[in-house]
Amino acid sequence: MLNTNSPETFVCLFLKEDEYSLHESEINMGAYNSKISDRDRSILKIKEQRDKLLRYHKRLERIEQLEVSFARKCLADNNRKGALKALSAKKFYSGLIEQSYGQLGNIEQLLSSIEFTLIQQDVLFGLQEGSGILQQLQKEMPLERIDKICNDNDEASQYVDEVNVILQGRMSRDQEDEVQAELDALIQEQEDHPSKSQLRERQPVFPTVPQTKPNRPVEVKPENAFHSNQIPSTADNDKQQALLS
Repeated sequence: MLNTNSPETFVCLFLKEDEYSLHESEINMGAYNSKISDRDRSILKIKEQRDKLLRYHKRLERIEQLEVSFARKCLADNNRKGALKALSAKKFYSGLIEQSYGQLGNIEQLLSSIEFTLIQQDVLFGLQEGSGILQQLQKEMPLERIDKICNDNDEASQYVDEVNVILQGRMSRDQEDEVQAELDALIQEQEDHPSKSQLRERQPVFPTVPQTKPNRPVEVKPENAFHSNQIPSTADNDKQQALLS
């Protein structure tokens, strides 16, 4: 049975959805090929680019959520270095999401304002821009690699390390400060709402109270000890006086 609470299973589940790429217009193209013009084919290609960008955009948003979950898990294990790496990777994916937002807006605007006289020039520009973003997304987040991450925790940690290697030199000082601020916020969140394991660790450890009473030691009296209730005899007094005279 899959553990749906684990981040790795979370990635694995969403990768299985919406994998098909056929569109109704593509199917109709085969049936009515003689009626489709070059302009129609160009518009169809732009829409395909838009649909692919939408799918990658959704995956990036879920990966971003996964990085935050991974950072929380690292903090719960007192691994601040791992949490900082995860938040740095999350910042990287946030940048890709912003880029995809901008590109989606450009494509939607292109589709809504297409005119017959400008179709060839605008379509070429849209295809070049869309292809560039898709190539970057596929390079930074290959689906084959994510499939491995779904089944291997060590692979997931290694992938986060590789993302941080990519990020070296690419993050500005402001971005690093934002990542550090986000890490501090997560630390404060865990301090305000500690987990059960953290609460157990904070409880003081008291010594164990013995369940049985200790045995009272037996007092051993010397044989020649003088007791207060023992009265010396007259014979003993005579012996002592003889010794003293």
